Amino acid sequence: MPADLILEENARWQKVDTLVSQIETADERLRTYDSQTGQVQPLQGVQTMETDEFRIRLVPQADLAKELAEKGESAKWGLYIRAPQVYFDLLQQAGDKFVPLSEVAEVRRGYTTGINDFFYLEPLGSGEKPGTLRVKNSRGWVGEIEEACLRPVIKSPKEAKSMVVDPASLKYRLFLPPIDPKADDLEVELRMAYPLAYQYVRWGAQQRTSQGQPWQNVPSVRGRKAWWLIREPTIPDGLWPKSFNDKFAIYRNPDQVLSSDRFYELIVQNDSNISLLFPLLNSSLLSLMLEINSRVNLGEGALDNMTYEAGLNTIILPEIITSGLPILEREILPIPEELKQSDRQQIEEALCYSLGLTKVELDSLQEELIKLSANRLERAGS
Repeated sequence: MPADLILEENARWQKVDTLVSQIETADERLRTYDSQTGQVQPLQGVQTMETDEFRIRLVPQADLAKELAEKGESAKWGLYIRAPQVYFDLLQQAGDKFVPLSEVAEVRRGYTTGINDFFYLEPLGSGEKPGTLRVKNSRGWVGEIEEACLRPVIKSPKEAKSMVVDPASLKYRLFLPPIDPKADDLEVELRMAYPLAYQYVRWGAQQRTSQGQPWQNVPSVRGRKAWWLIREPTIPDGLWPKSFNDKFAIYRNPDQVLSSDRFYELIVQNDSNISLLFPLLNSSLLSLMLEINSRVNLGEGALDNMTYEAGLNTIILPEIITSGLPILEREILPIPEELKQSDRQQIEEALCYSLGLTKVELDSLQEELIKLSANRLERAGS
Protein backbone atom coordinates (compact mmCIF):
# COMPACT_ATOMS: atom_id res chain seq x y z
CA MET A 1 0.00 0.00 0.00
CA PRO A 2 1.58 3.34 -0.99
CA ALA A 3 3.04 5.01 2.06
CA ASP A 4 3.31 8.65 0.96
CA LEU A 5 0.11 10.38 2.12
CA ILE A 6 0.73 13.44 -0.10
CA LEU A 7 2.30 12.33 -3.35
CA GLU A 8 0.46 9.00 -3.53
CA GLU A 9 -2.80 9.90 -1.83
CA ASN A 10 -5.11 8.75 -4.62
CA ALA A 11 -3.30 5.46 -5.15
CA ARG A 12 -3.35 4.83 -1.40
CA TRP A 13 -7.09 5.40 -1.10
CA GLN A 14 -7.75 3.18 -4.10
CA LYS A 15 -5.85 0.38 -2.37
CA VAL A 16 -7.75 0.95 0.87
CA ASP A 17 -11.11 0.94 -0.91
CA THR A 18 -10.22 -2.29 -2.73
CA LEU A 19 -9.20 -3.98 0.53
CA VAL A 20 -12.35 -2.86 2.33
CA SER A 21 -14.48 -4.11 -0.52
CA GLN A 22 -12.77 -7.51 -0.53
CA ILE A 23 -13.40 -7.89 3.20
CA GLU A 24 -17.00 -6.70 3.17
CA THR A 25 -18.02 -8.82 0.18
CA ALA A 26 -16.17 -12.02 1.17
CA ASP A 27 -19.42 -13.75 2.16
CA GLU A 28 -21.06 -12.86 -1.15
CA ARG A 29 -18.20 -14.41 -3.10
CA LEU A 30 -18.57 -17.68 -1.22
CA ARG A 31 -22.33 -18.05 -1.50
CA THR A 32 -23.70 -20.45 -4.07
CA TYR A 33 -26.73 -20.10 -6.36
CA ASP A 34 -29.38 -22.83 -6.44
CA SER A 35 -30.65 -23.00 -10.03
CA GLN A 36 -33.72 -25.01 -9.00
CA THR A 37 -35.06 -22.56 -6.40
CA GLY A 38 -33.53 -19.46 -7.94
CA GLN A 39 -32.19 -18.47 -4.54
CA VAL A 40 -28.76 -17.79 -3.13
CA GLN A 41 -27.88 -20.40 -0.51
CA PRO A 42 -26.78 -19.13 2.91
CA LEU A 43 -23.29 -20.05 4.06
CA GLN A 44 -23.00 -23.11 6.29
CA GLY A 45 -20.22 -23.70 8.83
CA VAL A 46 -16.77 -22.12 8.68
CA GLN A 47 -15.75 -20.81 5.25
CA THR A 48 -12.55 -19.38 3.84
CA MET A 49 -11.82 -16.82 1.15
CA GLU A 50 -8.14 -16.81 0.30
CA THR A 51 -6.03 -14.72 -2.07
CA ASP A 52 -2.27 -14.43 -2.56
CA GLU A 53 -2.25 -11.53 -0.09
CA PHE A 54 -4.49 -12.68 2.76
CA ARG A 55 -7.05 -15.12 4.09
CA ILE A 56 -10.52 -14.22 5.38
CA ARG A 57 -12.18 -16.73 7.64
CA LEU A 58 -15.95 -16.46 8.08
CA VAL A 59 -17.37 -18.04 11.24
CA PRO A 60 -21.09 -18.06 12.13
CA GLN A 61 -21.80 -15.95 15.20
CA ALA A 62 -24.03 -18.77 16.47
CA ASP A 63 -21.05 -21.16 16.41
CA LEU A 64 -18.92 -18.75 18.42
CA ALA A 65 -21.72 -18.18 20.94
CA LYS A 66 -22.24 -21.93 21.34
CA GLU A 67 -18.53 -22.57 21.86
CA LEU A 68 -18.35 -19.79 24.43
CA ALA A 69 -21.35 -21.19 26.30
CA GLU A 70 -19.84 -24.70 26.35
CA LYS A 71 -16.39 -23.63 27.53
CA GLY A 72 -17.46 -21.06 30.09
CA GLU A 73 -15.79 -17.70 30.53
CA SER A 74 -13.47 -17.86 27.53
CA ALA A 75 -12.73 -19.81 24.38
CA LYS A 76 -9.61 -19.88 22.20
CA TRP A 77 -10.49 -18.51 18.77
CA GLY A 78 -6.94 -18.43 17.41
CA LEU A 79 -7.59 -21.66 15.54
CA TYR A 80 -10.06 -19.81 13.31
CA ILE A 81 -7.11 -17.79 12.06
CA ARG A 82 -4.45 -20.51 12.01
CA ALA A 83 -6.31 -23.64 10.92
CA PRO A 84 -6.56 -24.58 7.24
CA GLN A 85 -10.02 -24.95 5.70
CA VAL A 86 -9.60 -28.74 5.47
CA TYR A 87 -9.68 -28.85 9.27
CA PHE A 88 -13.15 -27.24 9.41
CA ASP A 89 -14.41 -29.35 6.53
CA LEU A 90 -13.34 -32.45 8.44
CA LEU A 91 -15.08 -31.38 11.64
CA GLN A 92 -18.26 -30.63 9.74
CA GLN A 93 -18.13 -33.97 7.91
CA ALA A 94 -17.14 -36.27 10.80
CA GLY A 95 -17.49 -34.19 13.97
CA ASP A 96 -19.40 -36.92 15.84
CA LYS A 97 -16.35 -39.18 15.56
CA PHE A 98 -14.16 -36.84 17.62
CA VAL A 99 -13.82 -36.31 21.37
CA PRO A 100 -11.43 -34.31 23.56
CA LEU A 101 -8.46 -36.37 24.75
CA SER A 102 -9.61 -35.77 28.35
CA GLU A 103 -12.68 -37.94 27.71
CA VAL A 104 -10.50 -40.91 26.79
CA ALA A 105 -7.60 -40.50 29.21
CA GLU A 106 -6.75 -38.61 32.38
CA VAL A 107 -4.05 -36.04 31.65
CA ARG A 108 -1.77 -35.01 34.50
CA ARG A 109 1.61 -33.41 34.79
CA GLY A 110 4.74 -35.49 35.33
CA TYR A 111 6.93 -35.10 38.40
CA THR A 112 8.14 -31.68 39.46
CA THR A 113 10.89 -32.60 41.91
CA GLY A 114 11.79 -29.13 43.13
CA ILE A 115 15.46 -30.16 43.38
CA ASN A 116 16.62 -32.09 40.31
CA ASP A 117 20.16 -32.34 41.67
CA PHE A 118 18.83 -34.54 44.47
CA PHE A 119 16.04 -36.55 42.88
CA TYR A 120 17.60 -37.53 39.53
CA LEU A 121 20.34 -40.14 39.83
CA GLU A 122 22.36 -41.79 37.09
CA PRO A 123 22.94 -45.55 37.49
CA LEU A 124 26.57 -46.71 37.39
CA GLY A 125 25.97 -50.43 37.90
CA SER A 126 25.08 -52.92 40.62
CA GLY A 127 26.06 -52.11 44.18
CA GLU A 128 28.09 -54.36 46.46
CA LYS A 129 25.01 -55.55 48.35
CA PRO A 130 22.22 -57.46 46.59
CA GLY A 131 19.31 -55.24 45.60
CA THR A 132 21.34 -52.01 45.48
CA LEU A 133 22.52 -49.73 42.70
CA ARG A 134 25.59 -47.56 42.54
CA VAL A 135 24.46 -44.11 41.40
CA LYS A 136 25.62 -40.53 41.06
CA ASN A 137 23.90 -37.17 41.00
CA SER A 138 24.76 -33.92 39.24
CA ARG A 139 26.35 -32.54 42.44
CA GLY A 140 29.05 -35.20 42.25
CA TRP A 141 27.72 -37.45 45.01
CA VAL A 142 28.40 -41.14 44.30
CA GLY A 143 27.10 -43.99 46.41
CA GLU A 144 24.78 -46.96 46.73
CA ILE A 145 21.01 -46.86 47.26
CA GLU A 146 18.44 -49.63 47.48
CA GLU A 147 17.10 -50.29 43.99
CA ALA A 148 13.51 -50.30 45.32
CA CYS A 149 13.94 -46.56 46.02
CA LEU A 150 15.02 -45.75 42.46
CA ARG A 151 12.30 -45.71 39.80
CA PRO A 152 13.03 -45.62 36.04
CA VAL A 153 12.14 -42.14 34.78
CA ILE A 154 12.24 -40.36 31.43
CA LYS A 155 13.49 -36.82 31.85
CA SER A 156 13.57 -35.59 28.24
CA PRO A 157 11.81 -36.52 24.96
CA LYS A 158 15.30 -37.00 23.49
CA GLU A 159 15.52 -40.24 25.48
CA ALA A 160 12.62 -41.74 23.50
CA LYS A 161 13.33 -42.39 19.85
CA SER A 162 10.24 -44.38 18.89
CA MET A 163 6.55 -44.33 19.78
CA VAL A 164 7.33 -46.76 22.66
CA VAL A 165 9.33 -45.78 25.74
CA ASP A 166 12.22 -48.22 26.23
CA PRO A 167 13.42 -48.36 29.88
CA ALA A 168 16.85 -49.54 28.68
CA SER A 169 17.41 -46.21 26.90
CA LEU A 170 16.67 -44.05 29.97
CA LYS A 171 19.53 -42.19 31.60
CA TYR A 172 18.13 -41.56 35.07
CA ARG A 173 16.36 -43.05 38.06
CA LEU A 174 14.01 -41.02 40.24
CA PHE A 175 14.56 -41.13 44.01
CA LEU A 176 11.18 -42.29 45.30
CA PRO A 177 11.29 -44.59 48.35
CA PRO A 178 8.19 -46.85 48.56
CA ILE A 179 7.21 -45.95 52.10
CA ASP A 180 3.83 -45.09 53.54
CA PRO A 181 3.39 -41.30 53.20
CA LYS A 182 0.90 -41.43 56.09
CA ALA A 183 3.49 -42.73 58.57
CA ASP A 184 3.94 -40.59 61.68
CA ASP A 185 7.72 -40.30 61.28
CA LEU A 186 8.82 -40.68 57.68
CA GLU A 187 12.54 -40.53 58.42
CA VAL A 188 12.29 -43.35 60.98
CA GLU A 189 10.25 -45.33 58.48
CA LEU A 190 12.91 -44.73 55.81
CA ARG A 191 15.83 -45.57 58.12
CA MET A 192 14.27 -48.86 59.18
CA ALA A 193 13.33 -50.00 55.68
CA TYR A 194 16.04 -48.48 53.49
CA PRO A 195 19.14 -47.41 55.45
CA LEU A 196 21.18 -46.48 52.36
CA ALA A 197 18.41 -44.22 51.07
CA TYR A 198 18.22 -42.71 54.57
CA GLN A 199 21.92 -41.87 54.45
CA TYR A 200 21.37 -40.18 51.08
CA VAL A 201 18.58 -38.06 52.58
CA ARG A 202 20.89 -37.11 55.45
CA TRP A 203 23.49 -36.02 52.90
CA GLY A 204 20.85 -34.00 51.04
CA ALA A 205 19.82 -32.21 54.22
CA GLN A 206 23.35 -30.73 54.41
CA GLN A 207 23.27 -29.31 50.88
CA ARG A 208 22.44 -25.76 49.82
CA THR A 209 21.35 -24.04 46.62
CA SER A 210 23.69 -21.71 44.74
CA GLN A 211 22.01 -18.87 46.71
CA GLY A 212 22.95 -20.53 50.01
CA GLN A 213 19.48 -21.84 50.90
CA PRO A 214 19.32 -25.32 52.48
CA TRP A 215 17.68 -27.82 50.16
CA GLN A 216 15.04 -28.71 52.72
CA ASN A 217 13.94 -25.03 52.84
CA VAL A 218 13.52 -24.56 49.10
CA PRO A 219 9.92 -23.29 48.55
CA SER A 220 9.14 -26.01 46.01
CA VAL A 221 9.78 -28.80 48.55
CA ARG A 222 9.24 -27.44 52.04
CA GLY A 223 5.45 -27.74 51.79
CA ARG A 224 5.71 -31.54 51.64
CA LYS A 225 5.36 -33.73 54.70
CA ALA A 226 9.01 -34.62 54.07
CA TRP A 227 11.03 -32.52 51.65
CA TRP A 228 12.61 -35.63 50.10
CA LEU A 229 9.36 -37.53 49.46
CA ILE A 230 7.46 -36.62 46.27
CA ARG A 231 3.96 -37.83 45.47
CA GLU A 232 3.15 -41.50 45.12
CA PRO A 233 3.64 -42.84 41.59
CA THR A 234 0.79 -43.13 39.15
CA ILE A 235 0.79 -45.76 36.43
CA PRO A 236 0.88 -43.82 33.14
CA ASP A 237 -0.08 -45.71 29.99
CA GLY A 238 1.42 -43.00 27.83
CA LEU A 239 3.38 -39.77 27.83
CA TRP A 240 2.54 -36.52 26.03
CA PRO A 241 5.47 -34.07 25.62
CA LYS A 242 5.03 -30.55 26.93
CA SER A 243 6.62 -29.20 23.76
CA PHE A 244 7.11 -30.26 20.14
CA ASN A 245 9.55 -29.14 17.47
CA ASP A 246 9.98 -30.78 14.05
CA LYS A 247 8.76 -34.18 15.25
CA PHE A 248 5.39 -35.17 16.68
CA ALA A 249 5.41 -38.21 18.92
CA ILE A 250 3.05 -39.29 21.72
CA TYR A 251 4.62 -42.19 23.55
CA ARG A 252 3.13 -45.48 24.62
CA ASN A 253 4.52 -46.52 28.00
CA PRO A 254 4.01 -50.30 28.44
CA ASP A 255 6.61 -50.53 31.22
CA GLN A 256 4.93 -47.59 32.99
CA VAL A 257 8.09 -45.62 33.70
CA LEU A 258 7.70 -42.31 35.48
CA SER A 259 8.27 -38.96 33.80
CA SER A 260 9.59 -35.50 34.51
CA ASP A 261 7.40 -32.40 34.24
CA ARG A 262 8.45 -32.09 30.60
CA PHE A 263 5.70 -34.62 29.93
CA TYR A 264 2.04 -35.11 30.76
CA GLU A 265 1.04 -38.56 31.94
CA LEU A 266 -1.86 -40.25 30.15
CA ILE A 267 -3.93 -42.75 32.14
CA VAL A 268 -6.25 -44.41 29.63
CA GLN A 269 -9.76 -45.03 30.94
CA ASN A 270 -10.51 -48.08 28.79
CA ASP A 271 -7.62 -50.55 28.57
CA SER A 272 -9.05 -52.13 25.44
CA ASN A 273 -8.41 -48.84 23.59
CA ILE A 274 -4.68 -48.68 24.27
CA SER A 275 -3.50 -50.58 21.20
CA LEU A 276 -5.51 -48.25 18.95
CA LEU A 277 -5.20 -45.01 20.86
CA PHE A 278 -1.47 -44.45 20.56
CA PRO A 279 -1.23 -44.98 16.79
CA LEU A 280 -4.12 -42.52 16.46
CA LEU A 281 -2.34 -40.03 18.71
CA ASN A 282 0.57 -40.24 16.28
CA SER A 283 -1.55 -39.60 13.20
CA SER A 284 -1.26 -36.57 10.92
CA LEU A 285 -4.65 -35.40 12.16
CA LEU A 286 -3.48 -35.12 15.77
CA SER A 287 -0.25 -33.46 14.62
CA LEU A 288 -2.34 -30.89 12.75
CA MET A 289 -4.36 -30.28 15.93
CA LEU A 290 -1.13 -29.63 17.81
CA GLU A 291 0.07 -27.16 15.17
CA ILE A 292 -3.24 -25.30 15.40
CA ASN A 293 -3.90 -25.36 19.14
CA SER A 294 -0.43 -25.05 20.70
CA ARG A 295 1.41 -21.83 21.50
CA VAL A 296 4.58 -20.83 19.68
CA ASN A 297 6.47 -19.07 22.45
CA LEU A 298 9.53 -21.26 22.92
CA GLY A 299 12.98 -21.09 21.37
CA GLU A 300 13.64 -22.44 17.87
CA GLY A 301 9.94 -22.38 17.01
CA ALA A 302 8.90 -25.14 19.42
CA LEU A 303 5.21 -25.60 20.21
CA ASP A 304 4.19 -25.43 23.86
CA ASN A 305 1.02 -26.76 25.49
CA MET A 306 -0.24 -26.77 29.06
CA THR A 307 -1.88 -29.74 30.80
CA TYR A 308 -5.43 -28.57 30.18
CA GLU A 309 -4.57 -27.69 26.56
CA ALA A 310 -3.31 -31.22 25.94
CA GLY A 311 -6.61 -32.56 27.27
CA LEU A 312 -8.60 -30.29 24.94
CA ASN A 313 -7.00 -31.65 21.78
CA THR A 314 -9.55 -33.44 19.65
CA ILE A 315 -8.88 -37.09 18.89
CA ILE A 316 -10.67 -39.80 16.94
CA LEU A 317 -12.79 -42.18 18.97
CA PRO A 318 -10.70 -45.39 19.08
CA GLU A 319 -13.89 -47.45 18.90
CA ILE A 320 -14.52 -46.44 15.28
CA ILE A 321 -11.29 -48.08 14.08
CA THR A 322 -12.15 -51.54 12.81
CA SER A 323 -8.66 -52.93 12.20
CA GLY A 324 -5.42 -53.19 14.11
CA LEU A 325 -2.83 -50.42 13.79
CA PRO A 326 0.96 -50.72 13.93
CA ILE A 327 2.94 -49.44 16.90
CA LEU A 328 5.93 -47.53 15.51
CA GLU A 329 8.96 -48.93 17.33
CA ARG A 330 11.41 -47.31 14.92
CA GLU A 331 12.76 -43.77 15.27
CA ILE A 332 10.12 -41.09 14.67
CA LEU A 333 11.20 -38.74 11.86
CA PRO A 334 10.41 -35.09 11.05
CA ILE A 335 6.92 -34.80 9.55
CA PRO A 336 7.79 -34.60 5.80
CA GLU A 337 9.85 -37.83 6.00
CA GLU A 338 7.61 -39.49 8.59
CA LEU A 339 4.48 -39.38 6.43
CA LYS A 340 6.29 -41.30 3.68
CA GLN A 341 7.00 -44.34 5.87
CA SER A 342 5.00 -47.48 5.05
CA ASP A 343 3.96 -48.24 8.64
CA ARG A 344 2.84 -44.63 9.14
CA GLN A 345 0.83 -44.86 5.92
CA GLN A 346 -1.07 -47.82 7.39
CA ILE A 347 -2.20 -45.57 10.25
CA GLU A 348 -3.14 -42.80 7.83
CA GLU A 349 -5.12 -45.13 5.59
CA ALA A 350 -7.08 -46.49 8.56
CA LEU A 351 -7.81 -42.93 9.66
CA CYS A 352 -8.93 -42.04 6.14
CA TYR A 353 -11.28 -45.03 5.92
CA SER A 354 -12.78 -44.56 9.39
CA LEU A 355 -13.54 -40.88 8.83
CA GLY A 356 -14.87 -41.37 5.33
CA LEU A 357 -12.16 -39.21 3.78
CA THR A 358 -11.04 -39.45 0.19
CA LYS A 359 -7.36 -39.84 -0.64
CA VAL A 360 -7.43 -36.29 -1.99
CA GLU A 361 -8.78 -34.96 1.32
CA LEU A 362 -6.16 -36.87 3.33
CA ASP A 363 -3.39 -35.58 1.06
CA SER A 364 -4.71 -32.04 1.54
CA LEU A 365 -4.68 -32.46 5.32
CA GLN A 366 -1.10 -33.72 5.27
CA GLU A 367 0.04 -30.97 2.91
CA GLU A 368 -1.38 -28.35 5.26
CA LEU A 369 0.36 -29.99 8.23
CA ILE A 370 3.71 -29.95 6.43
CA LYS A 371 3.18 -26.34 5.36
CA LEU A 372 2.24 -25.12 8.87
CA SER A 373 5.16 -26.93 10.47
CA ALA A 374 7.65 -25.66 7.88
CA ASN A 375 6.40 -22.07 8.19
CA ARG A 376 6.68 -22.18 11.98
CA LEU A 377 10.25 -23.50 11.91
CA GLU A 378 11.21 -21.10 9.11
CA ARG A 379 9.93 -18.09 11.08
CA ALA A 380 11.93 -19.24 14.10
CA GLY A 381 15.10 -19.47 12.03
CA SER A 382 14.73 -16.07 10.36
